[in-house]
Amino acid sequence: MGLIEDQKLAKEAVHVIGILYGGGSLHIKNAIENEFLERLATSESPASLRKHLACFPKEMRSIYMKTILEN
Repeated sequence: MGLIEDQKLAKEAVHVIGILYGGGSLHIKNAIENEFLERLATSESPASLRKHLACFPKEMRSIYMKTILEN
C-alpha cells in the first residue's frame, strides 16, 4: 500500500469513529476517547496537529483537543 491509500483508509476510519461517537452511548464515547483518541494524542506533535484535526469530523475536533490537554 502506498501513502495515498493509507491516508484514505485513515480518513475512512476516522469517519466511522465519528459516526460511532455521534450516535453512541456514554460507554461507547468513553471507549473511543480512552482507546483511540488518547493513544493518538500521546503521539501528537505540533507539526501534525493541524493535519490530524482536518481529518476529524467537526464534532470530534473539540473532543480530540480536550483529550490532548488532559494528557
